[in-house]
Amino acid sequence: MNAVEHRRGFTLIELLVVIGIIGLLVAILLPAVQSVRESSRRAHCQNNLKQIGIGLHGYAHSRKDSFPGGETSVVGTNGNSFSHGSTTMYLLPYIEQQRVYDYYNMSEPVFAYDSVPAFNQDQAVVPGTTKRVSSLSIPTYVCPSDQAAGALPATCSSLFGYARSRLNYIGCVGPWTMWANASCPGTVNSFNLFGTAAQKLTGINQMPGVFSSLYYAVGVGNSQYYGKPFPGFAAGRCRLREISDGLSKTIAFGEARPDCSFWLFLGWGFTPNSNGRGNTLVPLNYDTCDPGSLGNGVPDCQKPFNGNWLSYGFRSRHPGGVGFLMADGAVVFLSENIDHETLQRLGAKADGQAIGSY
Repeated sequence: MNAVEHRRGFTLIELLVVIGIIGLLVAILLPAVQSVRESSRRAHCQNNLKQIGIGLHGYAHSRKDSFPGGETSVVGTNGNSFSHGSTTMYLLPYIEQQRVYDYYNMSEPVFAYDSVPAFNQDQAVVPGTTKRVSSLSIPTYVCPSDQAAGALPATCSSLFGYARSRLNYIGCVGPWTMWANASCPGTVNSFNLFGTAAQKLTGINQMPGVFSSLYYAVGVGNSQYYGKPFPGFAAGRCRLREISDGLSKTIAFGEARPDCSFWLFLGWGFTPNSNGRGNTLVPLNYDTCDPGSLGNGVPDCQKPFNGNWLSYGFRSRHPGGVGFLMADGAVVFLSENIDHETLQRLGAKADGQAIGSY
């Protein structure tokens, strides 16, 4: 009689051991995989900053060694104002986005804060379509780490009726004094103390950093500027020679998160307010990202709403710090634990203070 052959399989205990080993390996390898992915996204983000730096210097080369203004407005006797272009608009031709730039008429006011008829850049559409120009995604302006985190808050899609494209990089105004927030005035006031010693203005109304919010007062109402370039617009631009602390020691651009700042809800293609107000007085990655409504028990200074100057700080989704573009075109990653005073020195272009290693 032939012997009966028995085929042996896994016992239940063996199967459970194998599953446990596989689960352990996944638990060990998954963080490593995620770390590699984040490292790739961070490198992509730093390359975006590098491209912005190339654009800034391309602009400067064509504009007598001047960077574009951070915000420029004309204020009439009626108290209303026009804004005229934004940093990220003016950089478009220098980051291989000439066609998008050409969709705008930059000789007209971008936005009017009154009822005076004016060409509103936000109404500009791609020829032959109904698609708003400011809704077009500009890859150089989007950090992949932040984009992967989800959509902008509902406020963004509802504000003025449609969503705008994301903007993750903003110009630096340096250590500029902030308005106190009633929700946490002590915090704001303590930060303002750091700004006082670091501010040295290099021109009328200029900020201590590379970019400025400039307002030109005029003697008559705004209507005379309809269809005309604003007077003195060139004065809103920082000249390279004004960065006396050294281009390699001065921040030009840095990362920001649209879901943490009301101004960034407007994207790259609206008013200048959204892309030239990065304030170094706010510690890096300071949390203003609470999505709840005002009065929900979380201090308002931790929300991205309009008027919270703490939301003008630099922040990113990269673990441990924020990427920056220096005025010489170099890209650095600063730890969120950087000495606060050192951050102010890096933000100021002409404070005359020496900076060591950082």
